[in-house]
Amino acid sequence: MAAYEADRGQCVALGMQTQAEYERQQWLKRESNMTIGLIVRAIAGAAVGGTLVARTAAGGTLRMPIDRAVSTSGEITVGVRPEKLMLAAEAPTTDDNVLGPGRITDLSFTGVSTQYTVEMPGIGPVGVFEQNMVFGSVFSVGSEVWVRWRPEHTFGLDADAQAGAAEA
Repeated sequence: MAAYEADRGQCVALGMQTQAEYERQQWLKRESNMTIGLIVRAIAGAAVGGTLVARTAAGGTLRMPIDRAVSTSGEITVGVRPEKLMLAAEAPTTDDNVLGPGRITDLSFTGVSTQYTVEMPGIGPVGVFEQNMVFGSVFSVGSEVWVRWRPEHTFGLDADAQAGAAEA
């Protein structure tokens, strides 16, 4: 409710009249985990067909297999499924794609998993589903976290795919 009230002016400007519609739009954005990226280079031979490197609006870089992208140049929408993401309390030092730091703004314990919403500066909300390996949540609302995932789980769509997902 508080997020809706804070964004009410933007909601009205966009024609979203109800809190339910606002929450639906936010859910779609989290489920999609998509952000705009500009392809800055292609690395041949890193995998079958090679690897693309895209720069995000937040200034970071994300890698993906060339065969999982619709384009090898220009602007694309970079995405990853929420169940492929992992949270870390410290900046990861792996070869994974990494976003962060961000803050957990919401979490839902669902028995077998916990769903987190992480607000990433310059990107927006990112949804993460983690299987519960211990009793209760490892992180809490307000925790500073990094989100990481294997580059092969990343995909690239048309640059306008993010807007289309939010309108669906």
